[in-house]
Amino acid sequence: MNETKDLIRMELLEEWMKLFAEEKDYYIYGAANTAKQILALAKSTGVADKVKGFVVTNGEENPGVVEELPVMDIHLLQDTQAVILVPHAGLFKEEINSLLEELGFVNIQLINRFCYFAAKQGPQRVADSYMEKAKEMTKKYDSGKSNEEKERDALLRERILQIREEGQPDFGQVQFYQSFEKIGVTGTRPSLYRVMKYGLENFLTKEQDILDIGCNTGFLDMTISPLVHSITGVEYDRSLVAIANCVKEHLKADNCMFVNSDFCDWYKANDRKYDVILSFAIHHWLNLSPEEYTRNINTLLEKSGYLCFESHDLSVPDKEFDACLKLLLDMNYVIKNRGSIMDDGITKRDFVILWKPE
Repeated sequence: MNETKDLIRMELLEEWMKLFAEEKDYYIYGAANTAKQILALAKSTGVADKVKGFVVTNGEENPGVVEELPVMDIHLLQDTQAVILVPHAGLFKEEINSLLEELGFVNIQLINRFCYFAAKQGPQRVADSYMEKAKEMTKKYDSGKSNEEKERDALLRERILQIREEGQPDFGQVQFYQSFEKIGVTGTRPSLYRVMKYGLENFLTKEQDILDIGCNTGFLDMTISPLVHSITGVEYDRSLVAIANCVKEHLKADNCMFVNSDFCDWYKANDRKYDVILSFAIHHWLNLSPEEYTRNINTLLEKSGYLCFESHDLSVPDKEFDACLKLLLDMNYVIKNRGSIMDDGITKRDFVILWKPE
């Protein structure tokens, strides 16, 4: 097995070096964690001098400099002969590729296959203290399982890894975005730690119906599902919903329902209200103004209900988060808890738990 991994690594490294054979300027698409990891890989392989910066779809929503390199709006880059390295997958990959072609770029390199390799070169993904807690909880879950149950868990992990590989999701392409300690799945964002950090157990009850907007693989939802009456997770990525439903069936988590839909489309057809709404680092991706999003949230949430609202990466000010929070406070929502979280050891986000008055 190790020999196979070493061979794959060498083949990837050889292919990576061939990418930089041209005498052109190179730009990495994006300015977040994956882009930083790609730059770290370029540094570790001696080709970073060819990388002239980062390009993004909207320069106003990103920092001006990352890792001492400029971040440029792709619409302003005049050198259409430059090599654009695109580490994205899924729908984002298609959208970015289409935009680059429309703008006349002719050297587009889709480099998702190097992302796992790049992640190994970059900063530690999850802080040691979080990992130790996850290991403790995983041992606790495993201690009560028979060998047959452990084998079924191992087969499940193989199955969902295959679904992820075939689906190429936008979030969780290198490593699962969420961990699920109960079945031994590690992820960029450890679910058990997040549940504790947000303080969800302080107000979740067996009578509550929960809505998770942008639920990803639903691992966090299935972590808290024993504490509540029901959970509905809405997720636009088909492969992530397939993974969620696969795990749900394995665990017989019948109080969970995962829906493959754009939130805006789902909202128009929905006629239910919920006792708790989870909105974790999703508002930016919904193409809704703060006024629209908070109005939708308010419509969906029962009186005396709770909203768990999390910002995006705060390396850039999250103006939408601030605007949404102000609008909710203007509606007389009450802050019950607030704080910051850096659960992957890299990305800082703010969160707030709000209570809707009767």
